[in-house]
Amino acid sequence: MARFSLSLLMVALAACSYGGDSQSMSDKMDIRLPVTICLDVNDEIASELASGDARLRLTIRNRQISNSYSSAFQLSLLQDDGSRFLVHSFGMQPDIIIQGQAQPQMYLISLKNVKLPQKALGKVCFELSELPSDKAIKPALTKDVGLTWHTTTDD
Repeated sequence: MARFSLSLLMVALAACSYGGDSQSMSDKMDIRLPVTICLDVNDEIASELASGDARLRLTIRNRQISNSYSSAFQLSLLQDDGSRFLVHSFGMQPDIIIQGQAQPQMYLISLKNVKLPQKALGKVCFELSELPSDKAIKPALTKDVGLTWHTTTDD
């Protein structure tokens, strides 16, 4: 029950973080990486992308508690030709535990020097992956992942 409540809370918080429609955010629960996440691009987002002000808000929560630093993650923009453009690399801190549950970790990612694919047609897709680690003996743990646009009106 506690895990369901926390997952529901994470979805509710992500929904509240953006005032637009639900297609402007994407939540993936209990998934293994890599994962492809697509977001709609409305007029407000397109304007902020053009001015260099748009950012992504990425939240990740380990489904199993981790008390160590993660291997590297990469968020890439998927291009028209299927190639990937690296937007951001990062690592997760050891989990903060509240009531026996790992808490989500949030990252605001600038898209200032990122050009969207020409064929985006109102939608843009990203891939989140975790690079293998020499220390990784067991398969990667599942995660809850949320991705939303973060605009200047959200500040």
